Amino acid sequence: MSSTVPIYVNPALLALALSGLALLVAWLTFRRAGDWRESDAGKDTNAKLNRHGERLTILETRMENLATKADIAELKGKIGALKAELDGVRGDASAAAAGVARIEQFLMDASQT
Repeated sequence: MSSTVPIYVNPALLALALSGLALLVAWLTFRRAGDWRESDAGKDTNAKLNRHGERLTILETRMENLATKADIAELKGKIGALKAELDGVRGDASAAAAGVARIEQFLMDASQT
């Protein structure tokens, strides 16, 4: 028969030790991230991110000047109205051309007699 001696650990002391360990890991991670930012790879990545930010700003500026769906719909409506007006003008022009042709024919007939 083996005899084992129960080990009693204070829960408050265990919680304090685990919190301290977590704090140490967080501090080491923070230090490593800071060191990485100062490395060549970190500086290169930071420069790339800055260039992407500039490109996004340029794209946002360009997008502000593009037509919206409402603008395009308004233009389609105006073009439709202009086509209808142009068809009316064409009808008037053909009627005027027919009138001119009648007058020319009348004058030509009158000059022959």
